[in-house]
Amino acid sequence: MNIFILLGTLLFFGALALLFFCFVALLIIAFKKRSWKFAYWSIGGTVAASAALVGLFIGLAYLWFRPYDPTSTADLKKAYQAEFGTLPPAGVTVLKARQIVIADSGAQWLLLQVAPDQIDKHIGMGFTKTEETPLEFLGPPGPNAPKWWTPPATGLEFYSNTNWSKAGGWYHSEASMGIDRASQTIWFIALKSH
Repeated sequence: MNIFILLGTLLFFGALALLFFCFVALLIIAFKKRSWKFAYWSIGGTVAASAALVGLFIGLAYLWFRPYDPTSTADLKKAYQAEFGTLPPAGVTVLKARQIVIADSGAQWLLLQVAPDQIDKHIGMGFTKTEETPLEFLGPPGPNAPKWWTPPATGLEFYSNTNWSKAGGWYHSEASMGIDRASQTIWFIALKSH
């Protein structure tokens, strides 16, 4: 598991425990003073602080784990570079991309418009033809897949690489491509884990 997730979770539960002990201490003080008003304010303050802490934790988790959907040309080129190790060559245009990392797993989807000679160059990057349709190309897209991930049901040639790029420190990485030679597009997905 990712060390930052462990550390963040430890800090979150530590802060909740601290709030609980403060709450107990405030209640003890309230009962010693026999002040119900102080007790009510202690309960309200602790509940409000706990709600704020939980809200902050959920907000940070959302920011940390949400998908990244680049839209500018420069960012789309960087998404391509993250997978292929170089900026897109002439004849390759990145139409759409999505990247997501959750804990110690990640995925990237790319939709590429390519010149005919680039199709074979991409296949030559360690991909082998598969007769079976990869799971990522079957049925509706998964929960983290982008809405635009709707590869055509027919007309695709499928290629896979079970030992894809491990750049970035990934332990296991595999990629699949669905190639539509008629429209000169490549539907690309890479799945990685630590």
